[in-house]
Amino acid sequence: MRIVKDIRLGLRSYRDSVYFVIEHKMWPYFIVPLVLFGGIIYLGFQMEAGEIEAKESLKGAGFFYTIWGWMKMAFYFVMSYLFLQLTRYVMLMVLSPLLAIVSERVEKKLTGNVYKFNFKQLMKDVKRAILIATRNVVYEIVIIIGLYTAIYISFWTFGFSSLKVPFSDSMYISDLLYLVLASLVAFYFYGFSFMDYVMERRRFTIKESIQYVRKHKGVAVALGSLFVFLFHSIEIVKEFDAGIGRTLFMWITAILAASIPIFTAIAATLAMHQLDDLGSNEFAVNENPTTDDGPLQKEEDNELPSDL
Repeated sequence: MRIVKDIRLGLRSYRDSVYFVIEHKMWPYFIVPLVLFGGIIYLGFQMEAGEIEAKESLKGAGFFYTIWGWMKMAFYFVMSYLFLQLTRYVMLMVLSPLLAIVSERVEKKLTGNVYKFNFKQLMKDVKRAILIATRNVVYEIVIIIGLYTAIYISFWTFGFSSLKVPFSDSMYISDLLYLVLASLVAFYFYGFSFMDYVMERRRFTIKESIQYVRKHKGVAVALGSLFVFLFHSIEIVKEFDAGIGRTLFMWITAILAASIPIFTAIAATLAMHQLDDLGSNEFAVNENPTTDDGPLQKEEDNELPSDL
């Protein structure tokens, strides 16, 4: 099945991305995401503290100060939620220019393709990346809300709402079904965003990009899976008991979460080179048509059928 082969390709590309980073010494690209991630989390905690302070200021306040206090609370709540709960959305949008550069460099290493610098085109590409990311966020939220409503209404209507997952005293089957489907939706749309960095260099329209990703949805799901999982792992680690172990795991998961956008951009480029030879892009100038990247070139036993 195509989707199974595509999922395998996406996951294998993550493994290859690690080798690619090591072989081509791409570590400097990780500095910006690490600093940015730390800054976003810091701002989130500052906003959270501001919300608590605004709440405390309401005690004994007059009418106008109470209104002002509620306005501040609402502002701090929205900002803290944005920075702490929607971190991956913010990271993806802010890092768009860097991720586009990383993807382009990987393509150059693989094929010899170079793209003449054009500031106007760069701005168009960044605008498109942000537009795609925003579109995907909106679609993801709408679909997840639809799934939530459909699942819980259906289970309630047919009297299945009280059914629990075997060997679990707290999780209901409806919760598990929602979690699985919502995760797949998130995986797909995030994978889409990373694949689009290659598609924009091939001058695909947004409609063409949507059609391409639908055709290779397995790749998108595989690419988005690790990206989303690492961001959610931070929330899981927060539930651990306080101590040295918790602090250590928090640092490890934070570093991995900050690094994963770069790895995913590389993995997406490697995967799409397997799907379609990126060296044939008519919008690129090929400086080295005979480039051979050794272990990262297409392997006969890993090639997908030509009808894909």
